[in-house]
Amino acid sequence: WMSRRDGSGLRKLSAMAAPEMVAGGWSPDGQRMVFDATIDGNRDIYVADTTSGRRERLTDEPSADGIASWSRDGRWVYFVSNRSGGPQIWKVPADGGPAVQVTTSGGFEPQESPDSRFVYYLGRAPQYGSLAPQANRVRIPADKQRFEYAFQGRYLYQSWDIEVSFDMTGGKLGKDDLPRL
Repeated sequence: WMSRRDGSGLRKLSAMAAPEMVAGGWSPDGQRMVFDATIDGNRDIYVADTTSGRRERLTDEPSADGIASWSRDGRWVYFVSNRSGGPQIWKVPADGGPAVQVTTSGGFEPQESPDSRFVYYLGRAPQYGSLAPQANRVRIPADKQRFEYAFQGRYLYQSWDIEVSFDMTGGKLGKDDLPRL
């Protein structure tokens, strides 16, 4: 449903037989709404045009796809999916097309930065209403789709701004294998 701020002009944006729908937000131009909906037990990402009421399904996987948000230029929709095993950040063209995996170490609640340079996300599922520590906010460059990981002890170091190659055929990485910055 959509209305003016004062509640007048109420009209239906989209009619779906979905027991669960979660709004992700308005497109930057204010013409489309992204949301996820669960239909027949499958959760996918949809975009509804606010003027025509036309609805387009952006994902069609047996995985759970949800928690969608727009890129600042409106060309991409970021979302969380478990299609590659655990929950990861993915993006799909807003006008339809194949989805691209953005993270490989998990991620929740993606949001692109106002300057479009970074995608911020939670590193693990948030613990709302819990006394447990909250998830860390992580950022990655929005234009990067591949990044490398280096391990030292039990800590994970991620670097997207430098090119580093590792030969993993010889065993584990040690602290001496990490680049000196």
